[in-house]
Amino acid sequence: MNKMSPLRWLSITLFILAFFCKEIPAIASQFSAEMIMRHGKDIVLSGNIYVKDQRYRMEVVKEGKLGILIVDNSSGITLTLNPEGEVYFEESARFAKTYEEAMVLNFFICPPDVSKFCDVKNLGTEMINRYVCDKYLLTKDSKEIAYQWVSKELGFPIKWRDSEKEEDVIELMKIKENPIPDSIFQIPNYYKKLNRPYATFDSRRNWAANEVKYGIKDCMRGYKFDSEENIFECEFEGQKYSVWKFGKEGKYSLSFLKNNELVDSIAFINNGYRIECKFVNEQPQCEVQ
Repeated sequence: MNKMSPLRWLSITLFILAFFCKEIPAIASQFSAEMIMRHGKDIVLSGNIYVKDQRYRMEVVKEGKLGILIVDNSSGITLTLNPEGEVYFEESARFAKTYEEAMVLNFFICPPDVSKFCDVKNLGTEMINRYVCDKYLLTKDSKEIAYQWVSKELGFPIKWRDSEKEEDVIELMKIKENPIPDSIFQIPNYYKKLNRPYATFDSRRNWAANEVKYGIKDCMRGYKFDSEENIFECEFEGQKYSVWKFGKEGKYSLSFLKNNELVDSIAFINNGYRIECKFVNEQPQCEVQ
C-alpha cells in the first residue's frame, strides 16, 4: 500500500483528538508538551504541541517529514502547513454541519454550538501527569464515545481514551509551563496558500470513503489468487484487518475477517469519518456512516 504522508497522519490524529469536546473556560495558560498516541502498548504517533491562550500548534514528524497544524480557537480556523513544499491551506470549523466535521478541524476546544453534537458528563477528578484533571465521559446519541481528562490548572485536555476499543490513548507528556512566542503561530511570508483540498464536506466524505476502498484493493492486488483459500493480512492507516477469499475454477467469494470470524462488513476511521465497507459482487464498497 502507499505510504502515508505526515499530513495524512495529522488528519487521523485530528479525528481522534476531536473527542476533546467539552466546552472549557478560555485558555489563559502557556505551555509546551510531547504528544503521544498509543494503540495498545505500541506508540503509533508522537509529536509536540505548543499552547498559548486560544491558539495551539502541533508538529508531527513521520518518515522524516514534518507536518504542522496551527489552530485558532477564537476564530475556528485551522491551518495545515507543509514545510517541505512551503505551502499551506486554511479551513474553518464554522461551516461544519455535524459533530465529526466540526471536531476534525477544531478539536481541543469546541465551537460554541458543541451542545448540538455531543453530551458531556463529569465523572469527578483524577491526577494525570501531576495535574488534577476533571474526567469526562463523552456520549453521542446515548452511545459512549470517549473519556477525556481536562487539567484544572491548564484549562486544557491532557489525556483521551477511546471508549469503545479502550486501547487507543492520546496523552500529553513532559508538560512544561513556559512562555510561548507569538511567532510560532505565524505563517512564513514565502509560503503559498492553496485552495481547500475539499470544496465541500460532501467531497471530503467521498474522498475519505474512496481512499479506504482503494486501500483494500491495493492490499488484495499484492496477492495471487492461485489457491482455493487465501487470507490477506492488510493495514490501512494503522488499522489492521483481514480479507478472506475462498473459491476455485475462477469463481470465488470475498469477506472480511474480524477476531477470526467472518463478518459482512468492517468499519474504518479515515479523515474524521467512520467508513463502513463490504463486498458487493466481489468488489469493496465503502460509505460514510
